[in-house]
Amino acid sequence: MNRISMSSLVLWAALLLSGAVYFPVASATEQIPDFIEIDGESRPLFAEPFNQVLEAPERWQAFVRDYAPGQCSANWRGYQAYWSIRDAKLYLQRLLREACQCREEMPLDVFFPGQDAPVLADWYSGTLLIPLGQPGRGRHMGYSTEYERYWIVEVQNGQIVSRNLITHEELLRNREPMREQRSTQPHGGGSESP
Repeated sequence: MNRISMSSLVLWAALLLSGAVYFPVASATEQIPDFIEIDGESRPLFAEPFNQVLEAPERWQAFVRDYAPGQCSANWRGYQAYWSIRDAKLYLQRLLREACQCREEMPLDVFFPGQDAPVLADWYSGTLLIPLGQPGRGRHMGYSTEYERYWIVEVQNGQIVSRNLITHEELLRNREPMREQRSTQPHGGGSESP
């Protein structure tokens, strides 16, 4: 298994925080984040691991058929997920449809037949950005809110492979190099891996 360098994680997190990875829809409205329980505390999650589940055509069709996303501009993805990290593993606890209005719980067995919550997120490989402490500048509900520190958690098939604590200043210092790197990639660049 490849170990990712701390500088690569910080650069990737800066890209994530800048909105270039998970927000293909142009919108001026802050997006409602997912939440994750880590170290016994519920925190916002500045990543959307459930999107990897919806990349499978049959699961996307089930989602649209049974839980058609509404028109809430603060929840374009049409759901809000709740996660937990326990025993060095990432788990999906629950899904809510339309985080703005109806907040109806979606049964997880629609997407994971025969499984009850919590569901091990063994489909997910990527980086989680978890803000810590109290919100600072930009106290909105969404991803632009600044926090003093962040956990960068690297996940491989649902297993936690690394966890690094960084400051907001470290994210900001590395944001510009990531934007420059993206602008030199074909088709505008942007990738989910560092």
